[in-house]
Amino acid sequence: MNKSYEKIESDIAIFRDILESYIQPVTYGAIMSGPYTDAVRPLSPVVYDTQHRIKIFVSENSRVYFIFQRRLPFSAKEKKLIEDVIVGLRQMSGEDRAADCLHVQEVVERVVAFHISRDYGDLVFRLIQMYKEWAGKTGTEALSVHTTGIYFNRQKNTGCNIFTMFDDGLIRSIGSTDKTLLAIDRNGYIQSVENINSTAVQAKKQQNAFAPVSVADIAMWTDYRNKAVIRLTERGDILLFKDRKLVFARIFSQWRYFPHGTIMDEVFSEDITQEEKEVRKAVYLTLLDLIFDGKGARIGILDDPERQQKRLERIHSRFRFSPVLQAERNSFLTTILGTRKFHEIPRKIRAELCALDGVLLLGTQGDIFAGREAKKKHEARNLDKDNALLRPSGKNHDLGIRISELGCVEIYKNSDIPLAFA
Repeated sequence: MNKSYEKIESDIAIFRDILESYIQPVTYGAIMSGPYTDAVRPLSPVVYDTQHRIKIFVSENSRVYFIFQRRLPFSAKEKKLIEDVIVGLRQMSGEDRAADCLHVQEVVERVVAFHISRDYGDLVFRLIQMYKEWAGKTGTEALSVHTTGIYFNRQKNTGCNIFTMFDDGLIRSIGSTDKTLLAIDRNGYIQSVENINSTAVQAKKQQNAFAPVSVADIAMWTDYRNKAVIRLTERGDILLFKDRKLVFARIFSQWRYFPHGTIMDEVFSEDITQEEKEVRKAVYLTLLDLIFDGKGARIGILDDPERQQKRLERIHSRFRFSPVLQAERNSFLTTILGTRKFHEIPRKIRAELCALDGVLLLGTQGDIFAGREAKKKHEARNLDKDNALLRPSGKNHDLGIRISELGCVEIYKNSDIPLAFA
């Protein structure tokens, strides 16, 4: 066999392995296919085929590429994230190094760090390595939580630096509870230990934080652009927060990016009411909570009561609920929920409700139909009449959302909605 051809085949195989192991997990449920060959050489290492498909080329002069595709559009920020990783890999010297998993991890983590802070990415990268080292140490001690808050706009030499003291047991114990963090400046000098107990007003804001509710107070600490947080969890995951959001997470040794804005754009429609927006945001935030609980769920937001009733009948048939059991479940849900709508319920209870059967049906205004008769409830509130007044006729605002136990979220609209419940 021609040695040049063997080299090309080897490069493609190595590149495929890198994409599957290190880059695909970052991209929130993308499916990879390929390799394919393009007619012309690319001007960029990553290019859009459509908003839902991107091409990733093997090398600078190669016409061979792989496809990432998903139901959710790829934002410009996600494309740039992937592109930065590919450029970093190309800058590696030597074939062996490019195939070395440790060097590939380093490239991915440097890109993650510099997406948190363009000016102080090296600081964030060093903190990631420090937490990875802590998480990797074995012994009789159980792994404990540790949280570091960064003030990028502070520069004060206090004589104690987190990187020179990171093996000190004192550093490990300060910032090791759910409600404290160790604050450092942009050079790693320790500034203080801060208590992040929430006031009533802050607790209310946390219900709307783009982060799992268990760490929403940490996310809210990053309340302006010059702050970020990195947290090591009890199971060894690493979480990165910026702008009051969870931005990246290293879960089971794989990095994930959370494109909150892209998902919200996909979930919202242009002409829905403010209450409908609140319902859909509540659904997405609940999905975040389920991801970190390792639970799957299927959620439908359905406007037509006839469709809701038919869906309920199919779900009841699938789970084989007996009439007696179903009546008892109806009473149970009515007792715990009362007349509250989905977005009016605390986040922790919403997640538990979704996990009840793994299937939850909502009206567009937030009415909950899990285990309850949809048609009568809808007619009693005259929501059909209200909805007709609030939006143009003929619009379909139904939505189906499925989340897997691995945390992959898929959004279905129009005729594809039944796929969310397949």
